[in-house]
Amino acid sequence: MDILIKALALDNQIRVYITKTKTVYEEAHKLHKLSANSGLVLSKVLSTAVLMGGTLKGDQSLTIKLNGKGPIGNVVVDTNSYGILRGYVDNPNVVLPNNKISESLTLGVNGNIDIIKDLELKNLFVSTVPLTYPLIQDNFMDYYINSEQIITFLGLSNLEAPGGIMVQLLPGYTENVLIYIQEKLEEIYNIDKLFLKYNDLNEILKYLFPDFKIIEEIKPTFKCDCNKQRFKNGIISLGTQEIEAIINEDGVAETVCNYCNKKYKFSKLELQEILKISREKKNE
Repeated sequence: MDILIKALALDNQIRVYITKTKTVYEEAHKLHKLSANSGLVLSKVLSTAVLMGGTLKGDQSLTIKLNGKGPIGNVVVDTNSYGILRGYVDNPNVVLPNNKISESLTLGVNGNIDIIKDLELKNLFVSTVPLTYPLIQDNFMDYYINSEQIITFLGLSNLEAPGGIMVQLLPGYTENVLIYIQEKLEEIYNIDKLFLKYNDLNEILKYLFPDFKIIEEIKPTFKCDCNKQRFKNGIISLGTQEIEAIINEDGVAETVCNYCNKKYKFSKLELQEILKISREKKNE
């Protein structure tokens, strides 16, 4: 079962987030028919989103967008504090020469990571950092230190056991805590080995941080909240000329949700109604 565990450890000087995302990945794979390389990248970003979502509160949400100029194109994942997430990639069928499996060659290392957080404040929190490291986890650790000034250690597992772990130092941490974590870094960075060894995340936490205390547990779920009204609003935003062109040239319109591939069709009558709304908005 997929789960996100939030915990405190090392005399409450670190925050730990650990998750299994096997079912989340399987749902994404079913919807997008992912190749091994595209699946590896999206799986790791989905796991990262679950971990980052664990830092949110209330109705807060965030969007992660990566583009390293690699063959997969954009990788986009939305999530919220409740563990509900959705995601897609531009190219779900990346196949590398000689059937090589490589997240860095699939994603690329010459682009950006965009993080957009809705923290229920007046303005969105928007941050862009370079995507330059071969491993996804290294890029997000770089994001945390440069954009949020939080020392963060992140380990993301492969498709054998999708999931990850994120450890963050809290203000006032001691040197002994930092030394202890540094001694555990190899296992944190290669968390997939512990996922394969232990079935229970509590056992992993007990092994890494014996004094851990669970704060909260959440069940991550891949779920898209798209609906026809949203796509109707999108067509309205095209403007009257574009809508008229669609009516005259095609007579109908079909939209597809990037996140879940669900299709929404609009008849000529519906498009004429949308055109009427667009004209009224233009005259306001």
